[in-house]
Amino acid sequence: MPDMQEEITININPSSDAPGGDSDPTIGATGRETPESLEPADDESGIDFHIFERKVPNPLKRLWIGKCTVYEYQTVTNPVTHQSVQAPVPVLQNEPCRLSYRYEQSTNIQSGAAVVSQSITLFIRPDLEIKPGSVIDVTQHGRTTRFKGAGKPAVYTNHQELIMELADGTV
Repeated sequence: MPDMQEEITININPSSDAPGGDSDPTIGATGRETPESLEPADDESGIDFHIFERKVPNPLKRLWIGKCTVYEYQTVTNPVTHQSVQAPVPVLQNEPCRLSYRYEQSTNIQSGAAVVSQSITLFIRPDLEIKPGSVIDVTQHGRTTRFKGAGKPAVYTNHQELIMELADGTV
């Protein structure tokens, strides 16, 4: 019985008649299909480095179990009185987020009474612009609470953090 051996050749320098060459722009040098917006390699190595530029999903999004609506105060005209007034206008709706609560307890030496303070932080996507003083309604664990942003957010690579204060009024 003859030996059935198959020779496999891998060409990392694509030519116009090989997969990944100029004739088929949807197949990169790796032999896998790539989006049409990505072009085949144009450097001397023939390796398609565009496949490494794909956006990595944000792992923190799995932890964002809440939804928020952000309101900013803007000048609007009352259709009845034709007066310009400042009113909250929604700028973001149903945006995934997460609230984090931190409690700090301290004891007053003079009175001996324990004082508990609460710090509330909102975690949300980093590409959103939320202005200080914005009103934010957050629904998490089936409860909706109204907050206002207390200051400028701390923006990181995968998220931003806003220190929140309970807002006057109810949702």
